[in-house]
Amino acid sequence: MRGICRDCGVEHQFDEHFYVERSLAFPNRCYSCRASRKENRIPGTVAFVHPRGFGFIEGEDGTRYYVEPYDLGTDAASAQLQTGQRVEFAPAIGNPHPRARRVRVIKESERTAS
Repeated sequence: MRGICRDCGVEHQFDEHFYVERSLAFPNRCYSCRASRKENRIPGTVAFVHPRGFGFIEGEDGTRYYVEPYDLGTDAASAQLQTGQRVEFAPAIGNPHPRARRVRVIKESERTAS
């Protein structure tokens, strides 16, 4: 089975029998993107939030990343982004802007601990 990776956008070959035999859902990310998901998170600050929920995050690398409501985490704090909030996210390829995926608000207690 062939599929396009959600993170890197490259078409990959998946072993269909492995997933069918185990009654697993087919992956939407390639192996290398799944392996590096936790390692590839960067901190940033929310630069702009539109009332509809989308906005931009300024990463510590100076790049602006586009974020949509479905890219936010499931916790209540992440459901409503506010300008100036410190967040942590996984960068991804986007068109025309780089995307912020799996956005998580950094709580005040986490900031002082690190």
